[in-house]
Amino acid sequence: MSGNVRQASARAPAAQTSADFGQGSGGARAAQEADLAVKGLTDAAGHDLESLSPSERQILVMVAKGATSASIGEELHLSPKTVDTYRSRLMAKLGLGDVSAIVRWAIRHQLIGLEEL
Repeated sequence: MSGNVRQASARAPAAQTSADFGQGSGGARAAQEADLAVKGLTDAAGHDLESLSPSERQILVMVAKGATSASIGEELHLSPKTVDTYRSRLMAKLGLGDVSAIVRWAIRHQLIGLEEL
């Protein structure tokens, strides 16, 4: 329940920001989510790291650092196909469309630093 309260309070400033730009009601939610994503308060889908399993979190960090599915699979004793499945699931949960979005998300949420790229 505390997560819902945090999200509700985090969204309030974004609503004011979107209103300042004269967004209509149809685009207001998308604008609010974009504002929050830019501010690093949440991602565009409103999800956070806690929505991921431990394996998905581990793979997210490894992918963000540039590891391939084959190298991740070798290190974690998984097949590359299993790694791809984990990656697809975490991308769906976080609303990410490609690997570059994973990298941006990981940097924004301080899971990796620029020096690790």
